[in-house]
Amino acid sequence: MSLLEVRIFVMILLFGLTMLIGYGPVFLFHLWQKKRGTLLLPDQDLSSKHAKILHLLLVFGGGVLLATCFVHMIPEITENYESFMSRKNNGSSENEGLLGDDEKKDKVPWVEICVCIGLFITYLIDTSVVMAIEKSTSHQQRNEMNLPENNLDNENEDSGANVQILSYRTRFFKGLIIVIAFLAHSIFDGVAIGLQSTTTSIWTVFFAICLHKFVVVFAIGFELFQKTASLTLTCIHLAIFSATSPFGILLTLILEQDGLAEDGSLTIILFSAIATGAILYIVFLEILRTEPPAGINGLVHLTTLVAGFTLMSVISIVVGDGD
Repeated sequence: MSLLEVRIFVMILLFGLTMLIGYGPVFLFHLWQKKRGTLLLPDQDLSSKHAKILHLLLVFGGGVLLATCFVHMIPEITENYESFMSRKNNGSSENEGLLGDDEKKDKVPWVEICVCIGLFITYLIDTSVVMAIEKSTSHQQRNEMNLPENNLDNENEDSGANVQILSYRTRFFKGLIIVIAFLAHSIFDGVAIGLQSTTTSIWTVFFAICLHKFVVVFAIGFELFQKTASLTLTCIHLAIFSATSPFGILLTLILEQDGLAEDGSLTIILFSAIATGAILYIVFLEILRTEPPAGINGLVHLTTLVAGFTLMSVISIVVGDGD
């Protein structure tokens, strides 16, 4: 196979495997719930056995994502940023007048700032969605209160349909926020594969990335299912997420002739930092903020979190993130 054929094959394989790992366990979990006649709904009180299992899976996934940020992404971003600034300073070292300014700029923690910006942006998006939902719901309730009594029965069915549509739309956007948080880093995974110049290096980086990517998408799948309570929405969101890494490979094929797809460029570095902040928002303000259901004490909660963190840390350290 030629280099181009290998890249195309890897694009298709990466999409299919990501969908399988992300959607398969969720689908089986849904069948298990359905077999026992208990379906978990959004914002349902987490008291059933099924809800406890899902909660522990989400917390385990939170540990995975926590390690992804602090063991994989942030060290990698910091290393790439320092390497970029080192090349920049070496390139401008001939001009002694500008060297002092570069050294001052190096002291600005741009990586950490961009991580915080990513968290704030995700917080803003999430808050805006919630405010829009509350406004729409309040408007719906006011319209229902103003309906004439003789029209209540006629409007009851339509009103129920509108509530269902609003609920479906709400769950869609809640899931979309989760997907958006991972888009940038997932695209960069694809870029890392697409930048390889030999067949052997493509497969090496592909398998290395898959080892941590599949653990992450497993966690994302259950988080999406918990937020949307819909197999259809979960499938749509996972399809979007699964397509991002292949898109990164395709992007390098398009841009490599123009010399724009350079690994370690400042744009990629800073966008990776922003993506990290978005993931941290999900971990700290979405997953870990959720109170454990009845029957799960804090020690079990912590143990599950540490287990997920340990698994992802071992994968990142042993594999070396494909480098």
